[in-house]
Amino acid sequence: MMPISCAEKSIDQPSYTNIMRPVVCPSCTYLQEGCSLRTKENDNNEYIVEQLMAAKEFMTGQFPVHVPLATLCRKSGLNRQKLQRGFKGMFGKTIGRFQLERRMETASNLLGYTDKAVKEIAVLAGYSSAVNLCAAFKSYYKLTPLMYRRQCKQDNKLQTWSIVTT
Repeated sequence: MMPISCAEKSIDQPSYTNIMRPVVCPSCTYLQEGCSLRTKENDNNEYIVEQLMAAKEFMTGQFPVHVPLATLCRKSGLNRQKLQRGFKGMFGKTIGRFQLERRMETASNLLGYTDKAVKEIAVLAGYSSAVNLCAAFKSYYKLTPLMYRRQCKQDNKLQTWSIVTT
């Protein structure tokens, strides 16, 4: 480990440069202009972080449409490997997992709080059919969408009953 000093404090940095995890100076805000830790590699890290945030925002804005990896690479300007590794390192989940969680969150909210048909919920959550939603939902939650809906309604009745009796 090579010590690197900045203004007042000294921190240890591995001898290799990890592009996906920018070095943050403990004595100043994130890589300020005058910080001695500001290097060409860290400037590249800031660019990658910005592009990863932009890729996440793009996916969020395109929801419920599934965004292919090739499109994300084109939009972010990052190659496939940097995009995939950087996204997982920064957000703690793969791009596919992020998209799946968004779809499942949408589907579970619609099932629990509306009376929409499963077929309609499938379309709103980005699935081409109710069958595809049911398979993904059961794999994710270990319940079918209708079982989930019944459980939510039962939980809501119990909550309503406890509010009325107190």
